[in-house]
Amino acid sequence: MTAGRVDFFCTPGTSFTGTVMLKNPDLTLASLVFWESRMQIRRSYSAGSALIELSSTNGRIQQDIENAKLTLTLSSSETSSLELGDHVYDLEVYSTGASPATVRLIKGTFSVG
Repeated sequence: MTAGRVDFFCTPGTSFTGTVMLKNPDLTLASLVFWESRMQIRRSYSAGSALIELSSTNGRIQQDIENAKLTLTLSSSETSSLELGDHVYDLEVYSTGASPATVRLIKGTFSVG
């Protein structure tokens, strides 16, 4: 499966919220049972470290399992600490069940300005 492209924009000093709905190829809602999610924002894909990480374990991604929805959030203080410019990100889910797996859902530009 190839990751789709979605670009995000945020204004420094204001809170950021993004929503991603997960659907199967037949357009039914995808199951998030036994899956966690994570997203890293980096200066470039080859950057050695992330500017910030959002995940379901650090509370910056909320998972609505019933509606197959991920809500990405950054506080106003977190966005004010991000460098201005165009950065990159990818959002993936990884299994927490018996069979380890990782699926990259979307990627794109995360612009701050």
